[in-house]
Amino acid sequence: GKVQPSWTDAYEWITYDAWAKMRAVDEALTESVLRGALLCVRAQVDEERNRCTGMRALLHQRYKEGGVGYVPSSLTRARKLEREEAD
Repeated sequence: GKVQPSWTDAYEWITYDAWAKMRAVDEALTESVLRGALLCVRAQVDEERNRCTGMRALLHQRYKEGGVGYVPSSLTRARKLEREEAD
């Protein structure tokens, strides 16, 4: 990172150090992981999350949280359950 951490806050400098070491090994992979983590954190604090009143809103929120794999797997599972009930 370009911004220096507060060296009086252990969490800040430990986190800074960990990310710096990961960037030294593979910068592209580290940035990819960081983007995914930030996407998830932003979605977790999104006020829209408290207003999920139905399955559509919930799936949309899960998609925003970076759970891209969650939505298709949930739909696949739901379809499988529907087929089992029809049999």
